[in-house]
Amino acid sequence: QLEDDIIAKPDYIQSIKNFAAKQSEEWMILEFSQLGFIGKLFKSEDLPLIVDFFLMFYKDKPIDWLIDHLLWVKVCNPEKNAIHCEKEKAKLRIRAKPSLFQHVGIYSSLAGKIQNLKDKDFGKNVLHKTHNNPPAKVDTSLRTYQQYTLEKVYKGKDCFWASAPVAGDYISFTFLNPLKVEK
Repeated sequence: QLEDDIIAKPDYIQSIKNFAAKQSEEWMILEFSQLGFIGKLFKSEDLPLIVDFFLMFYKDKPIDWLIDHLLWVKVCNPEKNAIHCEKEKAKLRIRAKPSLFQHVGIYSSLAGKIQNLKDKDFGKNVLHKTHNNPPAKVDTSLRTYQQYTLEKVYKGKDCFWASAPVAGDYISFTFLNPLKVEK
């Protein structure tokens, strides 16, 4: 499960495959970020149960809270202590480190809440790689967020961030010189 306001480590797919291959068959959720509902991997056989549980309660609590409640319902015994419960949940919910995903947005799924959290286990954010593009005129109809302009990303100086896209929005590159394009 990924969201649209995250950045990912290079080769995250292979890292996920490698981590999953090392686990026992008992897990239910593998986590690749410590924040919210970002970077969660579920077994397909568990999805019907997870989806049904989320559908029952998603209007009442955020999904990341519901994950913990689902695990509690599944493995915790009211006649045993909290330590036993946490040990049992830890068998089903396994966290990979370092984190493979970092949240870069600020809005929570809770109405009106600003969520400016960062995953300490992610490390340094690399939002762009320095590069050289051919000379071009760049244009977009998208509303740019703060200083993260299309011009800066094209010049390899920063990342591009726009908000509130709508159907018909565009990004245009008009090259100033003819280019030979190769596959």
